[in-house]
Amino acid sequence: MTIQLVLLSPTARQASRFIRPLAVLAAVALTTSLGLYLLLLVPAQGRLTQANTTYDLLRQQQIRHQTARKALGELAKVWEQLPAQRDFTSFGIDIAQLAQKNNVRIPGMGYDLEPAKDGLAAKGAISFEASGAYEAIRHFIYQLETSDSYLFIEKLTAGRSKKPDRVAFKIQVGTYFKPAQGNSLQGAEDL
Repeated sequence: MTIQLVLLSPTARQASRFIRPLAVLAAVALTTSLGLYLLLLVPAQGRLTQANTTYDLLRQQQIRHQTARKALGELAKVWEQLPAQRDFTSFGIDIAQLAQKNNVRIPGMGYDLEPAKDGLAAKGAISFEASGAYEAIRHFIYQLETSDSYLFIEKLTAGRSKKPDRVAFKIQVGTYFKPAQGNSLQGAEDL
């Protein structure tokens, strides 16, 4: 193995004296830039990713919160439209009057009231047997279902009546009542 020495011309040696400090300075600048990149930018990117994840999570929570608030507002409107429990017996009178208007015979009614559970609305049910002509019963049921009093038909059993051209049926109508003033919409103030 032979080692060859590279000999520079005197002009090249003189020029290299000026270039060496510039090369060292460039190496120091490159090393400093790389160090700053590793020390500042990489952690900043991690913090940015964390901030974006937190932002997305908070945005989802805000959307859920707004949806819950809107649902509570709609529920408050429904609570306001529900009848008071003291109006329960008047529903029976209204049903009897509607039946009489439609030539449907109702000999008697039974009332059942379930108390409110966990601050929810109380439920009332009215059961009765009725008979009449098919058209009269059909019209009576239609008016009962489309009334604005939050009545709904829970059970309906139809059959033939002992009288000709008449239909007999058993029906159970239910409704819900406004909860007590202190119990309605618990937790709404937390939102």
